[in-house]
Amino acid sequence: MYPIPLQIVLRQDESITTVFEAEVYNHNSKKVKVLKFGSFLHDDDVALKVADVFYQCMLSKIPVRFLGVTPLLNFANLDKRDFVEIKSGGSIKVKFDVAQHFDLSAGETFTIEMKGYIPYNSHPVEFKVDRRAAEWTRMKYLDRMPKVLHQNCKGGKWDRENKIRQALSECVHLAGQGKKAARTGPAWRMEEAFGSSSQETRQHVISVFSEAERKCMHDSHKVDQICAEYYGECLSKRKIVTSYLHEPTLQVGYCDEFFWLADIPKKCHSYDSPKAWGWHHSRSSTVVRQMIQSSLRETMGANASVHTEHGLARVLALDVDQSLKNADNYELFVSHYNLDCKAVSPPPPRPASSHHEGSLEQSKLAWGPCDHELLRLAGFKHTRVDCGTLEVPLDHTMTTSRETISLQLVRLNATKSPAKAKSILFNPGGPGASGVGETPTTGQEIHE
Repeated sequence: MYPIPLQIVLRQDESITTVFEAEVYNHNSKKVKVLKFGSFLHDDDVALKVADVFYQCMLSKIPVRFLGVTPLLNFANLDKRDFVEIKSGGSIKVKFDVAQHFDLSAGETFTIEMKGYIPYNSHPVEFKVDRRAAEWTRMKYLDRMPKVLHQNCKGGKWDRENKIRQALSECVHLAGQGKKAARTGPAWRMEEAFGSSSQETRQHVISVFSEAERKCMHDSHKVDQICAEYYGECLSKRKIVTSYLHEPTLQVGYCDEFFWLADIPKKCHSYDSPKAWGWHHSRSSTVVRQMIQSSLRETMGANASVHTEHGLARVLALDVDQSLKNADNYELFVSHYNLDCKAVSPPPPRPASSHHEGSLEQSKLAWGPCDHELLRLAGFKHTRVDCGTLEVPLDHTMTTSRETISLQLVRLNATKSPAKAKSILFNPGGPGASGVGETPTTGQEIHE
């Protein structure tokens, strides 16, 4: 997460109305590192969602059906080639054709916009489409896509059919364990994964695992059909995709990387593996997760946002509503119950920045330069100012709540002798104001 969302400026191609260029600006004081594959920055020829498209009907915006896939990555295999860095004050450009992955046959006038969890957002752009040209673009894309048809799924290097059959069987068992944990398991497990242990939440989780169990049983009777990787969406340049959800059919596709995973969960998700973002996949837990993802798509609509923030820290930070709509939370819940894992300990605090002396060691704040635009708006000229963000519980009296609030902190260096021994932190803002504008005068009054 970054203090200032990435700004995206969308520009429509002059000759092809369905082609857009997105220029992504980083207005933060530090460089931003963004995952490429699976995000709006991916450069593989795979049908991933990079924007939201709406059909303009009178005054209403109707979501346009997305025809691509939602991939599940093995984060343990990510390396620096899978990320792109945007320098402070810099920008990068990406280009895409929405006619390749959206059904634009419903009308002529559409709206496109981009937003997501990183966070990033764009302005909406209205555009008109030639239906026949859009359909031709889609057909050319499908013809161009390489076909990966494993006609013989039995035996061989992967023994795909037997491993999928085994994973579906384990999925039925694991989903049953999820129902049991939701029905009679300890409250702290429910609160860890979903932020609530109320009877209503328990019943909802039970119903989700019941549907996953049903889907796994259904697919176990047609393994020979789902064994083949029909859609060719595993062909990323890097072998990091374990499986994917084909959005139009809600069918799960299994990639070669899936068959390298352990058959059942064998390790608790934890903060001991930062390269894997705290996540340890298995074949059976992946199937449960994907079946739940499929169910969520059915209930959330055809164009439900596919922006999901990955990594253990972010999964545990979701509120109750978001947790119940995120398949990763269910996988965490049932895997940890099955392994009898202890409560996930918080990650070790980030060490205080050594960029400036006088950092508060107790708070472990990482002080850094304030954003230049923030300084300009606040009226700072030659004053040396540092900024930092501190996340604290929203209500210290509610020990089981995971709701937090981010405090934006400003540190003003002393200007006269004697040199200060400690920093003074304050946020004089209130509803409708940040309080930053008062910092220079308030700081001077405190000093005097």
